[in-house]
Amino acid sequence: MKHLFICLFIYPALLIAQQDPLAEEVLEKVSKKVNTWESMHVSYTFEHTDLKTGESRKQSGELIMKGEKYKIILDATDIYCDGKTIWTHMKTVQEVNIINLDKNKDKPLDLTNPKNLFTFYNKNFKYDYITEETYNGRLCHKIDLYPLTLKTNYSRIRLLIDKEKNEIVLVKTFTKNGNNYIFSITSLKGDIDTPDATFTFDPSKNPGVEVIDMRIN
Repeated sequence: MKHLFICLFIYPALLIAQQDPLAEEVLEKVSKKVNTWESMHVSYTFEHTDLKTGESRKQSGELIMKGEKYKIILDATDIYCDGKTIWTHMKTVQEVNIINLDKNKDKPLDLTNPKNLFTFYNKNFKYDYITEETYNGRLCHKIDLYPLTLKTNYSRIRLLIDKEKNEIVLVKTFTKNGNNYIFSITSLKGDIDTPDATFTFDPSKNPGVEVIDMRIN
């Protein structure tokens, strides 16, 4: 999940005047709501489809966020981040890798900070309001995002946003190499009481796990 998207930083002011006003209004409501929450609990499904081979892979996961801290829970892997350090627990091989968080990154679609998933559209994109669409019984705004640079590996990103709740329910990325990615949010809850210990890996609670510290001092 960490590498769900890749985006390059480019001058966001170039196309401000051409933004769709309706799309901009909807996205501002989404961003405002998310930024008022101190924490978020998200349940989701992630699907990768290779259009060349027709193969598709799908998995479910959970994401817990609080400020710059987060925890990602997958079938085979748990990822912890306390805002400074990242622990990747590979449960099938009983191994944990530790690295420092790279805070110098400025990649809105890089889930090194998963909260970017809910605010990445604030820059680097031109956006258009397409239509309204019903998705899983929810009336949604459909908005397409286009990168302001041709140097990305994707051509378009589609958002479905719950019209009543102002919440993103689906992010679909169309890549240039024939791979499509769908991030579908099945549950989103804000301001859930979450202790800071949630975001650190505790070896005492995982006996037998090999810890590999890859941090550079």
